[in-house]
Amino acid sequence: MANSSDARAPSISAIITCYNNQATIAEAIESALAQSHLPEEVIVVDDGSTDGSLAAIAPFKDRVTLIAGRNGGPSAARNRGLEAAGGKWVAFLDGDDAWHTHKLAVQLVALEANPDAIIIASDWSRDAAKLAVDTDPGIQRLYASHIAVLNRFQTSSVLALRSAIEHAGGFDPRMDTAEDWDMWLRVAKLGPAVLVKSPMVFYRDNPNGVSKDVRTLSARAQDIVARERKELYFEKGFVDTIGAWHLQRFMVAAALGRDWSLLARLASGLPRAGRPTSHLRAFVSYTLPFLAERLKRRAAA
Repeated sequence: MANSSDARAPSISAIITCYNNQATIAEAIESALAQSHLPEEVIVVDDGSTDGSLAAIAPFKDRVTLIAGRNGGPSAARNRGLEAAGGKWVAFLDGDDAWHTHKLAVQLVALEANPDAIIIASDWSRDAAKLAVDTDPGIQRLYASHIAVLNRFQTSSVLALRSAIEHAGGFDPRMDTAEDWDMWLRVAKLGPAVLVKSPMVFYRDNPNGVSKDVRTLSARAQDIVARERKELYFEKGFVDTIGAWHLQRFMVAAALGRDWSLLARLASGLPRAGRPTSHLRAFVSYTLPFLAERLKRRAAA
C-alpha cells in the first residue's frame, strides 16, 4: 500500500469544494490532511458561502490553499480548483463529506493493478461507522456505456487523471444537478474507470440537495441523451434504449413524489424517445430491476 513517503506514487491534488458547510468543512479538510498517503496539496474552494464556512476554514490556512469567490455553483467551484491544481491526479471532496484515512492509498493500489484506468472511485456509506477498507476489496471495471445508463460514482469518491478531466473540458455549469454524471460520462469515453468495492467515503445525504431536484435532474438527463444522439459515440439502438430508460425512471420518481404535472410531461415524451422495442428493452433491462430494488429497500425500511 502506498504511503506518505512513497516517492514513486503519482502526485495528487485534493480539491475540496464548500458552500455553506460551516458545520462540516473542518471534518472534510481534516480527513484529507490525515490521509495515510498524503496528497501533494489540498485546495479548498469556497463558493461564496454566506454562513461561517470561511471562519471554519481559517485554522487550516497554513496547510491548505484557499480560493474564495462569488457563488457560481458546483461545476464552477470544481473548475476553479482544477485551474489551481498541480497534481497528475485530482481527488474531489465535497465540503459535507469525509474520507476514510486510507482512501487515497487504496485507490493508488487499485491504479497499480489497473494502469490504464483514468478514474478510480470507491464505494461510500451514509454511516460514518461503516467506513472500512477490505483486505481484498472487489474491483469493477466500468466503461462509458455503464455510466450512460446511470451515474456510478459519488463525487467525493473519485480520483481522476487531471489531464483527462481537462481534455473533456472540465465540469459544465449548464449541467449543474447532473454535472458529476455528465463529467464521468465524458471522461469515460477517454479510458476505463475502476470502482473499488470498499466504502471509503462518508456521504451526508441532504434531502434538500440539488441532486434531489427531480425536475431539473430529469431535464439534464434528457440533455445528455440528446447530446449522445448527436455525437454518435454509441450505437443508435443503445441511445434509444437509455433514452427510454431515463424517461421511465424519472416517471417513477415523479409518481412516487406525486408530481403529476412532471409525470404527464415525461409521458408525453415517450413517443419521441424511441421505438416500442426500445421502451420494452429499457423496461426489461433497467426499469424492472430498478423497481425491484426500490421495493426491496422499502420492505427493509
